[in-house]
Parts: sequence; C-alpha cells; structure tokens
Amino acid sequence: MTVQLCGSSDDPEYEWAKKVKESFEKDDQLKNNPNNKILIMPSIQCYGQRTQDIDIVVMGLLEKYKTKVNTSIYNETNNPQIRETIIANFCCVIEVKKHNAEYIEIKDTKVYVTTNNKKKGVTIQNRDQKYSLIHFLEKDIKDKPWVSNIIFFPKCRRDNLGKIPMMNLLFKEFELKDFWELILSQRPPRRNYSGELSYSANLSRDSFETCRNLLTTPFKTTKLDRKKVDEICKDIIKEQKYGEKLGTQLLIFRGRGGTGKTFRLLNLAYKLYNENLDRVLILTYNHALIADIQRLFTILKIRDGIDESIQIKTLHSFWFSLFHKIGIRTKEDMNYKNNYKISNELIDKARQFIKANPRKIIEISMDFPNLLCWDYVMVDEAQDWPKEERDLLYALFPPENIMIADGYDQLIRTGKGCNWRGTPIVKNCQAVNLTKSMRQKSNIVGFLKEFAKRMNIDNFDIEEQDSLHGGKIIIVEGEYTQKFHQELVKNNREDKNENIDMLFCVPPSNVDKSTNNSLLSLKFRKWGFQVWDAVNEKTKSSYPTDVNQLRVVQYDSCRGLEGWISVNLEFDKFYNYKLETIKEHKGQLDLRSPEERRKDFAAKWLLIPLTRAIDTLVLNIRDPNSHISKILKEITENNPEYNIQLIQT
Repeated sequence: MTVQLCGSSDDPEYEWAKKVKESFEKDDQLKNNPNNKILIMPSIQCYGQRTQDIDIVVMGLLEKYKTKVNTSIYNETNNPQIRETIIANFCCVIEVKKHNAEYIEIKDTKVYVTTNNKKKGVTIQNRDQKYSLIHFLEKDIKDKPWVSNIIFFPKCRRDNLGKIPMMNLLFKEFELKDFWELILSQRPPRRNYSGELSYSANLSRDSFETCRNLLTTPFKTTKLDRKKVDEICKDIIKEQKYGEKLGTQLLIFRGRGGTGKTFRLLNLAYKLYNENLDRVLILTYNHALIADIQRLFTILKIRDGIDESIQIKTLHSFWFSLFHKIGIRTKEDMNYKNNYKISNELIDKARQFIKANPRKIIEISMDFPNLLCWDYVMVDEAQDWPKEERDLLYALFPPENIMIADGYDQLIRTGKGCNWRGTPIVKNCQAVNLTKSMRQKSNIVGFLKEFAKRMNIDNFDIEEQDSLHGGKIIIVEGEYTQKFHQELVKNNREDKNENIDMLFCVPPSNVDKSTNNSLLSLKFRKWGFQVWDAVNEKTKSSYPTDVNQLRVVQYDSCRGLEGWISVNLEFDKFYNYKLETIKEHKGQLDLRSPEERRKDFAAKWLLIPLTRAIDTLVLNIRDPNSHISKILKEITENNPEYNIQLIQT
C-alpha cells in the first residue's frame, strides 16, 4: 500500500492529516496489497469556488479490499447491519474542528462550535466544501467522483458529548471502520453482478492522477502579485491614528482612482484576520474585482471558513441571500441576472423583519455564519450605494464595525454620492483622505491631470508618488493589430512581468452576443494567446489561475483593477456609449443643462479606466475625428514632457 501525505508541515491541518494517515496504516489488509493507493492532502484550496478552503481531502484506489461495517444497501429497505463490503475507491472532504467538548453543540442534525464567544454552524460549511471540490474538479474530469463529507473533532471523544444522533462525525482515536461507515452512510453500497456489496465513488485511475495534479500543483505568482501581497501584509497601521480606534468608529477612506483605497481595506482586513483572528466580510458589486482579490487571498492562503477568515462577495449576492433566509424571497425568484432588482420595497421589508425578529437574526447568524456572523464589514466603492441599502447594512452591523472606501466622482448605480455619516446611528466617524497616487507612474499622473482639465472635471487632486517615476502613454489610431500587441507583450516580458499582469478593457460594442465573449478575446485566441475573458458570465465567476492568461474585462467592470500595461480598446466608442446611457436620477437639484450633465457623466466615467495602468497606458482610438481623439492630440502636442507616443495603424 502507498499512503501519501501531500503537504507542508507548516500547513495548519497537517498534524490532523497525519492522524488520518495513521488510521489507514494500521489496517493490515490495506498494507499487504501494494496496489492500494491513498492520497491525503491537507489545506486544499479550490480556486474560484464559493467555498474555497478544505481542511483535508482524502482519496483512494483500492484493490480487492473488503471490510465488515454497519451499512444499509442502496435501493433496499433502510436496514443497517454488519455487512461485508468491497471498497473500490473513495473521495472525501474533512472539516477539522479543534474544539473541546464544552465548545461543541449538536442540535437536531446540525453541529455548532463556539469560537471567541460566538456560536457558528459547521454543518452547512462542510456540505458546501463537498460541492466546491466537485465543481473544482469537473472542468478537468469527465466523470466527476462522488464526494463524501465528514466533520472531525480530533480533541473530543464521542462519549464526551453524551447521547447524540448518528451523523457524519469522527472523533479522537477513531477506527478506520468508523470512517468507512460514514462514507457508506452517505452513499450505500450496491450489489454487483456476483451479488456482493460494493462501494465506488466513480473514481478511475486516470481521474485519481488528474485530481492529484489539480489539488497539489503550486499556485504560480508574478512579480506584480508579490508586490501586491507585500502591500497587503505591510504594517502601515502603526503610523495611523485610526489604528487605535478600530471597532469604535465608522472608518472612511476617500480618494480618486489609484490612491490605494481598496488596498487600505485589504491591509486592514489582513491585520484583523492575521493578528486578531477576526472574521471580515468585504462587499463590492464588481465581479472582476472579486476575482482579482480572491487570487491575492489564494496566494496569501487566507482561509474562508467559519473561524478566522476574510471573504469577499458581491453586494447583490449578499442581499439576495439575506432576502431568501428571512423569507421575503424564494430561492427560485432571487436570480438577479433575470432582471431581479433590489427594490426599496424589499429593503423596507428586510429592515422591518430585522427589527421585529432579533432572535431569528441570531439563529440565521449561527446557522449561516458566512452570511451574518462577521466581526467587521468592509464596503468597496461605497459612494455608489443608495442610502436605503446603507441603512439596511447599519441594521445588521454596527457602524463602528464598518469600514468603507469612497471614490468620489465614480458613480454608476446612483446619481449622487452616498453620505455614510448622514444618519443619527453613526456616533463616531473618521475620514482618511488619500491624495497620492499609489499606482500610476508620474507621466501618467500628469497626463490624467491634463485630461481631466480639458474634460472640465474640477478638483482632480491626485498627487504623484515620489518613487514612481516615468511611465508611458501610447495612443493607437485605427485597428489594434497583432504586430502592436506582440510588441506590448514583449515589453511586458522585458519588465519581468507575465501576461496576467496586463489588463484589457473593452466597450459593449466589442461583445460577440452569439458566444457572450469579447471580440478581443476571440482575436487573442486566434493569435495563440490564453485568455481570461470576464466579459463571459461563466468566466468572471472565477479568477485566472494561469499566469499566461491575458485579462479582458468590460469597461463597466474595471474599477479597482490594475495592470502593468492597461489597454483601453475603442476608447472613443466607450465615451460615446456613456454619453448615450446616462441615467437621470429623480429628486436631485441640478441646474446644468441635459447636455452638460451628459458630458460630465461620460468624462468622469473615462477617468475610471484611465486610472488602471501602472507603467503603460494604451488608448485605442477608432475615429481620428472624434472628440476624444482631438483632446488626446491636443494634450500630446502641448505636453511633450509626458512623452506621449502616437501610432497610426
């Protein structure tokens, strides 16, 4: 028998994975057959899945292995008794809870543990891990395996908990037959052609090796990834007065694109997670940004379980889950992709329910800790929240445990920035104004200021970072060609970056409606490049896992993202699109003409993709006579110090 423990002794669950390994090694029948293969993998991350972290995954391929265990038979009367069963193969996820008996409670068929004086449900988390592994594997395995799920209490004996129902629980000093019985209780064995009972998780030898490779291959990082990780881990809070007041006041980071608002939130989240062992929820509505941050969390090995964790969700999914759990919307009608709206009526119903049912909210928090059981909540792009949603969040979490990033002039959902201090519930608040560019090099900052001035955007008060010198601005008139693209990729490589460090933004006109992919991604694939195309709904739900992938997003989803090289495709078309799609918001006093409002709205929107680049900003113009083209040419002619390059294709 080969029992392989794949993982580092530094992994938090390695110690308990060794206990599982020892239980298999005690079985003489397993040991005596060299063809038996068992793989034990602690601290597994299923990249891009809703529940990403799994404490232990155990998989096995067995030959002529029989065991006598208490089991029922598939499709026959539920009559468990001791029966001899062949185990052909198996796959299992194990959630480890290192709690003593006094911190464990079993109620009905649900398991709760108490950590830091908060009771949290384990059962749903463990079930979700099972489906995360299935979905993670299914894209690479033709016949997906059946996955069992187990909760393991390595510091507690079963008899320490008194009389408890039979559930998927393992305890201290368990025997292997206990493991088999839990596996078979979830998928009873069937009778084979000779009448014997046999269990299979549909795991072939090819699938076994594929799973091994998928789950144990190290996650590759880039130079830019490592720089971002350093920024997140940097202990900058000691120098800040707000560091002493965490948990006592609403904290607001205010600044324009590129001033580091989101990274301040991430830096704080990491400190609270790493030092205080807190649970932190980050809310945004940008799927592409979620993918980018989840990638960083994977590199940092940040956990997303019910103990200390950081999770990031779209505010739509957060609200819909809340509406479903409190019973004001069913699961079937909460699909926001089918024109489902977060109406003020739903918001009002939710607030009334919360006020009238405080005990029910506590129960939901315990049963679904990944919905409401958070020590701190962080809101990205908070300026774009309607006040009704702000007030609902305040009904769920105290303002002093909320931190927000406020990017003024970057409004998409609302016509007026949300005032998070404008309610009596906020007693204490501190706003930290960020004015220095933490992303763009100096030439790009200068160009942005000049562009904002010519587009009549007032008070564009972004400052250069002393250490970020240089930077390139390239204007490409005409088609975005393969030759020019190859040159950009070459320059990116020479700067010791990977393809994933480039960012490409496209307008809605660049979407192929028949495939729901961007036309640019189709072009890239034709040229031989791998692509992570977040224009596609299915793709943007997970993040890029290969450093050779080029990232493509729609302009509407680019906020918070960055690239060493950022390419804004058909930039003039995007401006025209924004001129045509301005939403008028009722009840707002605005003395400007409709034309002035349209131009102001579109100009401010342009600053969002313009602030994505670190080193090289590429602006592709299709119409040389367009308004944007004329503005860019004027800046180029009158500001030679920015070294703007004009290319015509």
